This record gives sequence, C-alpha cells and structure tokens, in this order.
Amino acid sequence: MTTVQTIELIIREIAEVGVDDEDFSTSIDLFDYGYLDSFGIVNLIAAIQESFGVDMMNIDFYGEDIRTIEAISATIMKQNT
Repeated sequence: MTTVQTIELIIREIAEVGVDDEDFSTSIDLFDYGYLDSFGIVNLIAAIQESFGVDMMNIDFYGEDIRTIEAISATIMKQNT
C-alpha cells in the first residue's frame, strides 16, 4: 500500500468518510471540505506517528499548505529521507 493510500484510509476512518462520498479525493482541501478540523489533525498526527514513525507535531498543516492527502503524503516522504 502506498503512503497516499494509507493516509486516505486513515482520514476516511478519522472523518468517517463513506466510500460513496463523491467529494472526497486525494487532491481536495481536507479542511475546506470539512473532513479535518483541529481534533482530526490531532488524531491524524497520532496515526502518522504510529503508521510511519514520523513525528509531525511541529508541522503547521494550515500554514505550510499541507491540506490535501497528496501534500500530507509528500511531507511524510520528505521526513523519511
């Protein structure tokens, strides 16, 4: 499973996104569409730490424009290099 696919599954679980949700994709703004909020970010950071061993506690998801699954995945990949 790719990083993008793993992040997608994590966010689907956190935000309780159904498979029939036509708005949800790896390139949409997760905050603008309401899939993530401050509570969701806390859960996402914990899941990323558990799944990838990457500490993203000091990452500003809002300020650094890490608002899509693709951008989150790219950030994780940078952290792992």
